[in-house]
Amino acid sequence: MPQQIASIFDEYVLTDEELKVAVTFNNLQRLYMQSKVSQYAVQKLNIFYDPTKSHEFMQNEAYIRGKIDVLLELLTEEETTLPELLSRIAQQRQEREGAARKSAPDVPKAHP
Repeated sequence: MPQQIASIFDEYVLTDEELKVAVTFNNLQRLYMQSKVSQYAVQKLNIFYDPTKSHEFMQNEAYIRGKIDVLLELLTEEETTLPELLSRIAQQRQEREGAARKSAPDVPKAHP
């Protein structure tokens, strides 16, 4: 079970297994976050620049950039270490090859 860290913010120490589960999103969750990144990017592009209120523009831009950064960090956190990524790719390859072998018809070998 996650252990809370004494802090003015809610922060927890997670075991490796808890962390792995926490950062693994299903396809629907991943699509939702990617859609939000897209929406925020469009918002960022549409911020109106008023030369008399340049600080307001910079604050709005930074606020939206922060939203995008957090979502991108969550989306990529699962694959932050190369060995884990390579291991997952190898596992998926083995699963595909195993599925291909199961679906291939058995062909009897000819005897000489």
